[in-house]
Amino acid sequence: MLVFLKKHYPIFVYLLFFTVVFSVKIIYNPVYFYDWDESIYAQVGKEMINRPSFLVPLFQGGFWLDKPPLAPLFYGIVMWITPFTLPEISTRLATLYLSIFALILIYKLYFSVFKETWATTLVVVITSLTQIFLQRAQVLNV
Repeated sequence: MLVFLKKHYPIFVYLLFFTVVFSVKIIYNPVYFYDWDESIYAQVGKEMINRPSFLVPLFQGGFWLDKPPLAPLFYGIVMWITPFTLPEISTRLATLYLSIFALILIYKLYFSVFKETWATTLVVVITSLTQIFLQRAQVLNV
C-alpha cells in the first residue's frame, strides 16, 4: 500500500486538497436547494424512505416517473442516515464524494493509457476544474 501511495502521491494530494476545500465550502456556507430539480430530488428521496417505495419514486404522495429512482433513493438514504445535519449539507457532501470517486475512476482509466502519474494527474485536475464538473459536484442533480 505504501508503494502504491508513493507512486501515485500527486493524485492523492490533489484529491485530498479538492475534497477538503469543497467540503469546507459546503459545510460553512450551506445554501438552500435553490434549483427546482434539487428540491424535487430531496423531497422524492425523503418520501421514498418514509413511505417504503424503493422502486417507484413518490412526490407529494403520487408517483413521480420523470426520472429514474436511483438518484432520489440515494439522497433519501443519505438524509435518513444523517438526521443530525441539514439535508443541504449531507446530500451535497455525498454528491461531492461521488464526484471524487468519478475522478478516481478517470485517473485509473487515463493511467492505464498513459502509464505516467503526472500526466494523468493533470487530466484529472483539468477535468475537476471545468465549470460543469464543479457545479455538478456541489448540487443534487447527479
